[in-house]
Amino acid sequence: MSNASVTHVDQVLTRLREASVSGPATPDVEIVPNATLSWDAQGGDMDVTVTSVPGELLRIVTRVRTTPAWFTLPIWLGQARFEPGDVLGLAAEITSDKARSLGLFLRAEKGGAHTDTEFSEPLELAHGHGFGTALATLRPGDSACAEGHRSLSLILRLPKSDCALTFHDMRFFVVPSAKGLRSTPRNLTTATV
Repeated sequence: MSNASVTHVDQVLTRLREASVSGPATPDVEIVPNATLSWDAQGGDMDVTVTSVPGELLRIVTRVRTTPAWFTLPIWLGQARFEPGDVLGLAAEITSDKARSLGLFLRAEKGGAHTDTEFSEPLELAHGHGFGTALATLRPGDSACAEGHRSLSLILRLPKSDCALTFHDMRFFVVPSAKGLRSTPRNLTTATV
C-alpha cells in the first residue's frame, strides 16, 4: 500500500501544480480534490489567500487578527496501511517570508475516531527560498500500522500568524522497513522496529 499512497500524493500535487486558483480560501473546502486548507474558524479570525503559481504548487498568504487553534494543509493519502519500521518522508522546496518550523503528522481515521503520528522532526524553513525534509519512522503501536482499512492524511502545520509561503514543489516518499533506513537512531527501545 505504500507505493499507492505515494502515487496518490503525487496525483494531488500534480493537480495543485495544474490548478488555476486565486482568491480567498474557505476552511475545509478543497483547493483541489484531496487537498484542503483547514483552520479554526470558530476561535480564530484570519484572512487566507491562495494563489496558483504556474508550474508550482501554491502560494498562501495569511493575515491573522485572532490566533486560531490550528491552521493546516491536509493531503489525503487514501486507504492505506504502513509497516512498523517504514520511514515516511516529505521533501519540500518553499519560499518563506521568515525562518519557520512547520510540523507534520499522519492522521489515521476510522469509524469517526482519529489518531495522529507525529513526524520526528519539522520542516525547517529559512527566510527566503530553501529546501527542507522531514522524516518519521513508524513504530508498532502507530495507528498507520494498525490492521483494517483506515483513511490516512498527511497534515502539514502552517503558521498561525501572518505569513507568506510559496510551495514550489513537494515530494512524499516511503522507504520500506526492509530497506533498513531509520530516521532516528536505534536503541534498546526501538530495536524491535
